[in-house]
Amino acid sequence: MTGEHKRQEDNIGQMSSAGSSGPRAASAHHSRSHSDRREANILGLPRKIRARIYQTVLYVPHPLYLFQDTGTKVETFAPERPNRWLSLLQVNRQIHEEAAEVLFGMNNFTLLDERQPQDLLLKAFLTCIGPVNSALLTHLSMDFPTLEGPLGEVKLKDDSLRRLKLLKSHCTNLTTLETSFSVKHAKDLVQVAGDSPQSVNEALSQVNLQLQTIPSLKTTIVRITGPQPAPSTLECMRSLGWTTLPAYGH
Repeated sequence: MTGEHKRQEDNIGQMSSAGSSGPRAASAHHSRSHSDRREANILGLPRKIRARIYQTVLYVPHPLYLFQDTGTKVETFAPERPNRWLSLLQVNRQIHEEAAEVLFGMNNFTLLDERQPQDLLLKAFLTCIGPVNSALLTHLSMDFPTLEGPLGEVKLKDDSLRRLKLLKSHCTNLTTLETSFSVKHAKDLVQVAGDSPQSVNEALSQVNLQLQTIPSLKTTIVRITGPQPAPSTLECMRSLGWTTLPAYGH
């Protein structure tokens, strides 16, 4: 990742847990009179107007890419986000809670890291933002689930199953799940199910059965990141109610 990209990163987990005590609050004491005036100005506005302000500052019209360099610190790459866009979360508890509803409820958070299983990144992200903010998430993107097993006994691989279980238990308001379907996923599907449309449909149905265990989920999007799969595969996906789209930027 370039230096310019590094300057665009934010630790969402750290910023989202801001409160009214601790070192940040102590350092803010020196400018409390200015902060108090800002808080009074914002909280004096009608709730709908405040919501529009939060949306203007915190909503980004492209995915927010999540990754880990080292340890458990989850960072976010968002090239078009405003400068100091998370500052609203540092004002006070009420504004933090109202702004978090927009930040986590309106943005598309995308698991980017390919250096480790995505279930680990997802778990680290949900741990960083905490259970309250995890329950606010409505839109997530990740790799397409991978399958294994002989025909007739096809099942999700353990890491894919763990991801979906995390979504079910922590993301209770998740309505949209995007998955990235690459050449690798197409090859894995052929390896498991062969070229028969009926077998492919059987394998993809196993994925759909697991998706249906997420009660809040309404929309499943499959973004094709490489060459188009066989027309019969695309038709199987659509027959399951999934939306197939090209990758971002294509």
